[in-house]
Amino acid sequence: MATVGKLRFTVIVSTRTGQGRTYSIVHYFNDNSFAEAVGALMRSVVVNGVAPVATPAGMLMTKFNTNFDDGWKATVQGEFVQVTKGALEVQLHYVNDARDKSRPNTVGPPEFYWSQVVEPFFRVGPAQVWGGGVSYPPVYFMEANAVDKRNGKACHVALKVVYAGGARVVVVVSPNQAAYRQQFGHPNDLDKMLVYNKFAVTAKDMVGSWGANTGGGVEYYNAYSGNYAGMSASSTTDEFVFQNDGTYQSKHRFANTTNGASRFSGLDYKGRYTVTDWEVMATNRVEGKTKKFWAQLEAIKNGYVLILTDSEYEPLRYVLVQRRER
Repeated sequence: MATVGKLRFTVIVSTRTGQGRTYSIVHYFNDNSFAEAVGALMRSVVVNGVAPVATPAGMLMTKFNTNFDDGWKATVQGEFVQVTKGALEVQLHYVNDARDKSRPNTVGPPEFYWSQVVEPFFRVGPAQVWGGGVSYPPVYFMEANAVDKRNGKACHVALKVVYAGGARVVVVVSPNQAAYRQQFGHPNDLDKMLVYNKFAVTAKDMVGSWGANTGGGVEYYNAYSGNYAGMSASSTTDEFVFQNDGTYQSKHRFANTTNGASRFSGLDYKGRYTVTDWEVMATNRVEGKTKKFWAQLEAIKNGYVLILTDSEYEPLRYVLVQRRER
């Protein structure tokens, strides 16, 4: 029995375990005539078995945890990469173009993403929006004291939206504001956390067809007359195919157009490749030589991208998306 003010009522808590689940049913009623109906309801509840969730082939990398030398640990989660050190948790949310396009023009990026990725999971107090003055690029930042709904603990939550190849949302959960300030003195310090979306590569992760397309253009105008002076545009396509037997082939195409005159070029390579966590060795590259690439995987929603960087010329960096057969 329980009493609130002058009201007396009955509370029944029933906890059950079965089929890999534990659950509780709580009933409140102020008339014992409902007891029979309550009992019938509890007897009617059946716990169904939990079906294993299948991971689509090739959608999750083999090594989805990374322990960094500075103490941070990254783990791939469904909606974000979770990066932790001690009592600090940083969530690197995946770029979601559809969600970003749904943001009303009347709502700023920090307020919009606060409502999307913070409020559903935290009971937040009054939030403060960054007011550090005009800067470029703009600082989209919010923070507040909160209670984590996952564990009921008081905490401090900070959010920053970084526009770099889409809206990259960084959320920091710390025990309190002082702990947050000790690690991140300025909102721009959160940008550096994006590098922790980094995971080791295995041959299994690489097997398949990968591609990247880049391009751009420039229009020219006379600085004195303002008259149009032509344009230049270029595009690059890179394709890699890695086979189970350790062989690979790659095709690289380049096109440039300047004032109507076009130029095309291309390179094709075939050879063998080997993989260690952070390196890929590919034979028969330029002049038949073996090339070392720095290698890593970056998690995205429902998959990952493969990043290969030329170890001798780091500006040459392939950001490759796996091409799946339809």
